[in-house]
Amino acid sequence: TPPPARAASYVGGLAVLGAVDVLGGGEQGLACAVYVAVACVMVLPFMLAAPMVVALTVATILLGVVTDWGTQIGTAFGVMAASLAVFGLRAVMTRNLELIRAHEENASLAVENERNRFARDLHDILGHSLTVITVKAELANRLIDVDVDRAKAELDDLERLSRDALADVRRAVEGYRELTLPGELARARTALSAAEIEA
Repeated sequence: TPPPARAASYVGGLAVLGAVDVLGGGEQGLACAVYVAVACVMVLPFMLAAPMVVALTVATILLGVVTDWGTQIGTAFGVMAASLAVFGLRAVMTRNLELIRAHEENASLAVENERNRFARDLHDILGHSLTVITVKAELANRLIDVDVDRAKAELDDLERLSRDALADVRRAVEGYRELTLPGELARARTALSAAEIEA
């Protein structure tokens, strides 16, 4: 719907042209009532357009009565039929626009949900991996003065875990990694046993 001032000037201009047409052309000029009614339905809200269409229909019939032009029921029917047809067309277009907007909003929500899901997955991957790496680093730090060979083994394990974490992040970015309960339990068991913790 255009701005009210623009719509009013458009309909007013057509109404003036229609009146001039009726004054100059007589009965044949009454056909312009159909176009004015259709313009009302196209650019005005329904609550304004409906009374104007009814007023145009009544005015068409009354002009036929007060002049010698004869009955104008056909023209009045044309005004009503054309207005109803354009109203139906406008309703369909409005619904289609609403559907397009709803589709765009759904697409935007889907993107936002995917971002949230990715953020959760990345947090799960990095949170678990960094926890294991921290435990391993602490263990290696404690063992370095006590058991050098064991500390070296833990550092090797630490390097492997870091590489695995990096690979997991890359797979998550590519959308291939899925967290599984058995896989996470196996990782936790490995980390705990390496730290000599009995779960």
